[in-house]
Amino acid sequence: MRVRTLCLSLLIAAVLCVPVGASQPAGLAGKLISNPPITSPPNPNGLPGVTCTGFSWGEPFTPVLLGPTDTITLDMAIIPFRSGSTQVDLSNVMHLRFADGLVNGLPYRRSAWNNVRAEIRPATNDFMLTLNGVQAGPFPNEFPCAPAGDCRALLELSIQGTAFEESIAWIDSLSVVHDSASGQEVLFEKAFDQCYSSQNVFLGGLLMVEPPAKLGSGGTR
Repeated sequence: MRVRTLCLSLLIAAVLCVPVGASQPAGLAGKLISNPPITSPPNPNGLPGVTCTGFSWGEPFTPVLLGPTDTITLDMAIIPFRSGSTQVDLSNVMHLRFADGLVNGLPYRRSAWNNVRAEIRPATNDFMLTLNGVQAGPFPNEFPCAPAGDCRALLELSIQGTAFEESIAWIDSLSVVHDSASGQEVLFEKAFDQCYSSQNVFLGGLLMVEPPAKLGSGGTR
């Protein structure tokens, strides 16, 4: 009886420790395409051309000054660029970097969807990260806090890809929510199912398409 009880306890513990798999988002999703390296011609002043590569997307907010008891929650489903790195920043309050199968030291699925939630806490200048159902942290904010109060000013969401070749990433169900004493406010939300929504993409491209079903089947890390 003791042996059976011990085996059952170990089995339950093992099940509880298994990360929750990321599901395939329903409907359309955002397909991010990084720009291959290109060099512009020399300008009329004789200066050499500039080499451009990667992906750059920024969404400005109405400026928000965060109070000490406020929280910001970022939710998204993402398959980062497989080549190079993918960086997701919220002004000066949070920095996520996906590269080589790790995001802030945690393993993510390189070829399948990842469910990501970051809960930013201005009071302690850090954030909690939940990746595919497993929570970790707190992670300290990597941005410097100068000038004073700069780490509590929320201005924009930006996503950068530093791939040095043409590469593809996927994103869906993206939202940024501000909770304060006065209530809850959605600062940004994009489900990638509206044909004529604005897209502030400065380098590379963003398409709204139906992702291949195999992207949600597990993939490799």
